[in-house]
Amino acid sequence: QAPVLVFTVSGATALYLSKVRTYAPIYAFSPDEQVAAALSLCWNTTSFTLAVNTNLVELIAAAEVILLERRLVKKGDLVVIVCGTTPARGATNLLRVKEVGSE
Repeated sequence: QAPVLVFTVSGATALYLSKVRTYAPIYAFSPDEQVAAALSLCWNTTSFTLAVNTNLVELIAAAEVILLERRLVKKGDLVVIVCGTTPARGATNLLRVKEVGSE
């Protein structure tokens, strides 16, 4: 199962994915430390604090670096990215399948 990378301000999208009990690991990234701490209690979810960045390519690259350093993914793995194109609550509007290490 390809891991799911969720970029979330409020944590709602990661919480929803956790509630549907997907077997794919969920890696949630939030700029809010309290949200990240709360998400770490969700089923099959590992959370990280990551600063807000409006450049989506840079945001995804920063998340990949974190996951590669922790050996949670490796180059060439497929990941599913779920996020919003604007950093606001309820703005999830993007789903992308991406190979780690590619642009």
